Amino acid sequence: MKGIITFLFITILTCLLNGQAYWQQTGGPFGGAVNSFLVNSSGDIYAATTGGVFRSTNNGTDWTPLNTGLNELTVNALAINSNGHIYAATWDGVYKTTNGGNSWNQMGLFNKQVLSIAINNSGHIYAGTYAYGLYKSSNNGAAWTEVNTGLTNTQVNSILTTASDILYVGTNGGVFKSTDGGNNWVSKNTGLTNDYIKTFAVSSTGQIYAGTGLGLFRTSDGGANWSEILGMPTFSIYAIAINASGYIFTGTNNEGIFRSTTNGSTWTTNNSGLSDRIVNALAIKSGGYVLAGTTWGVYQSTNNGNLWNRSNSGLSAGDVRALAIDQSNVVFAGTFGGGVHRTTNSGINWTELNTGVDIYTAYRKIASLAINSDGHIFAGSNGGGIHRSTNNGNTWVEINNGIASGLIARNILALTVSNSGNIFAGTWGDGVYRSTDNGNNWVKVNSGLGNQYVNALLTNTSGHLFAGTNSGVFRTTDNGNNWIDMGLTGKFIQRFAISASGIIFAGATSGIYRSTDNGISWTQTSLINTSIGAIAINSLGHVFAGTRDGGGILRSTDNGNNWTQINNGLNHLNIFSLQINSNGYIFAGTIGGGVYSSINSTTDINETEDLPAEFALYQNYPNPFNPETVIRYQLPVSSKVTLGIYDIVGKEVRKLVNDEQEAGSHTVKFNAGNLSSGVYICRIIAGDFVKTIKMSLLK
Repeated sequence: MKGIITFLFITILTCLLNGQAYWQQTGGPFGGAVNSFLVNSSGDIYAATTGGVFRSTNNGTDWTPLNTGLNELTVNALAINSNGHIYAATWDGVYKTTNGGNSWNQMGLFNKQVLSIAINNSGHIYAGTYAYGLYKSSNNGAAWTEVNTGLTNTQVNSILTTASDILYVGTNGGVFKSTDGGNNWVSKNTGLTNDYIKTFAVSSTGQIYAGTGLGLFRTSDGGANWSEILGMPTFSIYAIAINASGYIFTGTNNEGIFRSTTNGSTWTTNNSGLSDRIVNALAIKSGGYVLAGTTWGVYQSTNNGNLWNRSNSGLSAGDVRALAIDQSNVVFAGTFGGGVHRTTNSGINWTELNTGVDIYTAYRKIASLAINSDGHIFAGSNGGGIHRSTNNGNTWVEINNGIASGLIARNILALTVSNSGNIFAGTWGDGVYRSTDNGNNWVKVNSGLGNQYVNALLTNTSGHLFAGTNSGVFRTTDNGNNWIDMGLTGKFIQRFAISASGIIFAGATSGIYRSTDNGISWTQTSLINTSIGAIAINSLGHVFAGTRDGGGILRSTDNGNNWTQINNGLNHLNIFSLQINSNGYIFAGTIGGGVYSSINSTTDINETEDLPAEFALYQNYPNPFNPETVIRYQLPVSSKVTLGIYDIVGKEVRKLVNDEQEAGSHTVKFNAGNLSSGVYICRIIAGDFVKTIKMSLLK
């Protein structure tokens, strides 16, 4: 008994010392964009996603996240060497794991967006970047050398290494070939009618296939001549895979999967069971398995693509752009590619709700949700307009009558329902539409609306409607008939929220602004130089702000005068949606991590401030910058803090902080308007804690 008490005491003490977790990841919605696959010699499958790396040890049926040490979770490609070490190409350089993905270390190419990666028979690693061309490492990633001689296009989308160590790269300017390990490149585009090269594959006979922005091409002479495979429809080809029987599979943009069993002479569509038609990745696994990575997860086929089954269990990599909660605390999540999902048990389980929604992905990229007093749900999509459900999301009907056709008008970024039941839809470029009959018909209402790129809508208790645009806020007091410019001109407004006392908060790419007089005047809160993706306010008036630039979620208990980061337990820090249910629990829709929820109610009187567990100095944002940037740091206890900026030779150029500060998260703005371009060092000293970061000023 004494041992149990001792264990409990140690456990409680450890929790107190390390900081109580504020957030927990819910059980979904499972899915997310899968960019590539890797199958190792043991048959384990790795998936590179927008939410990190996942592994399946049972042929893709179940997935486990492997993100320890992986600080950048957008992973574009994977490669494995002869020792079983795996390299990940991410939006911030290359990472390496030597233990099957259990932990990762960054291996260089910092701040470079790496699109592709490959390893040749000699163990040399090649990394293709978004704008800097190709890099090579001959020492397992410890150092990198630029190898761009002759490479006239520096966006390297794909890399192919052959058995004889000949290299091919696919760029936005066609195919390039190197026969000397990448030291020199020669263009090989004869016969190509499209120069956007997305992917490669090589057959057992040495024929090379190239997937382009407009069709599939093949070469039998090492790239000297390419011929279009005419039986293949001329779609954008995102992925190619060839199995041991010589069957060729292609993944397309919005048309699903095609298969040829005749070496490309004839093709059939193989989309049975495939409800996501943008196919980014394909892989062949022994045992007859074919895997397809789509914008919303993984599909598996055991019969050469005749039938596909979704295999997303555990794949918590989804982008959730919108959340809505009904009067029964049922939570609806609008995902980017997977349509609408629902949970009736606070996120333990999620159900996909896409019956009646067109199978094409534009209709399932949900950007906005709203629920009226009758419980009818409205879902706005990125290109597919608006759908409505009158039965809790079980079935949907398209309701676009009166909304102009095309991607501009039907890109519905905002929805709101007025007190009178009228529905308003904000579009990306076509202003605001209004429906007075539950969405059956829509009328454009843009008189006086000086900017028609509408990202956010808000209605107050007086029925006044606010529109947040690419350049400021507009208000109407007559149901949308006439709009008035309410200021914040030049500010890119992304989100609104209003408190019970009528204070309006506007989230912009430059922070949060506040109005206490119905939008007549605005003041900026202390949350500055941060892109705001979501705002929510609980019944106590506490304001929660979700950021789109990696800052996670912050809370203010004094109407925005001061903010505290509350990120303990939150592993995905780009936030696009926040909603609070009637019990005070907050839900967060993330990029690459599905939905998180607070462990406790935000209105619990026992809720304590989520103080940081350790000292930290975070990378400034933006970086590179010109001329302003924001530096964030955190203190687990009150400390004397000195924070200064130094040039590359160690001379102090600015002292930003020299004071005793309370425990918590802090931000400080640095304006380098009078400094020259270059690399500067930011150093913090807080008690025994000392840390530096490098910052790049580009003018």
